[in-house]
Amino acid sequence: LRRALAPHRRVFATLSYAELDIVSTDNSAERLSRLAQGVDDALTSARDAKQAVVNSFDILILRTEHRTNEIVKVLTLTSILLLPGALIAAVMGMNVNLAASEFTGSMLFWAVVLAIVAVAATTLTIARVRRWI
Repeated sequence: LRRALAPHRRVFATLSYAELDIVSTDNSAERLSRLAQGVDDALTSARDAKQAVVNSFDILILRTEHRTNEIVKVLTLTSILLLPGALIAAVMGMNVNLAASEFTGSMLFWAVVLAIVAVAATTLTIARVRRWI
């Protein structure tokens, strides 16, 4: 609409001058002035509508980015919580025979579980203190 009306805006503004009443009827300058004002109003409305659509699209993009950031935050926190425990479990689960009785006691298993929980709790505490969650 703006592309169609913009070239005519100058013509209607020029025709609305009272000097051109010599070659036209008595009220033509007034009518052309109202027409020029209508064209200006239409152009303004088209510009405002375009800006509203652009702003709506910007809001949609921002909401999508916010949701993506929240998902990435959850995934990062999950990996921070689980990776140290997975490392400890992987090290403790290796078949290394340094001493015949080293990994046979159940107390060592519970110590590893306690270490994994301690690392996860520490990570959560630090994340809370820094207001990451």
